[in-house]
Amino acid sequence: PYMNLLCVMENLYHAALSAQPICSCHRRRPLLVVLIFSLAELEQMTVDVCSYRHAPTQLVQQGLFPCAPVLSNMAVDIQVLNFVTQLFLRVAPNNTAASGTMEAFLELRGY
Repeated sequence: PYMNLLCVMENLYHAALSAQPICSCHRRRPLLVVLIFSLAELEQMTVDVCSYRHAPTQLVQQGLFPCAPVLSNMAVDIQVLNFVTQLFLRVAPNNTAASGTMEAFLELRGY
């Protein structure tokens, strides 16, 4: 799912699609409430879990990284993880690491 997401988002250049397909298995399924940590805000999302549509797969398709392998109650926006990766690539013993990271992060998104 992650490699498909990279292809759809053009290597994280565009936002992830937020449409969730509706399951048609007609079985009783639990609803999982997930706390989402993104660049802009904290929000909650409800995920409809069934044996055909696992929660981690649905979260990755939404551009989110689950914090647990099965029933995650928290997920991080993949854009946030990309930002942190860029930051740690530029960590230096001076104060230019944060500004260099922000420039590279925004440049990759067309700003």
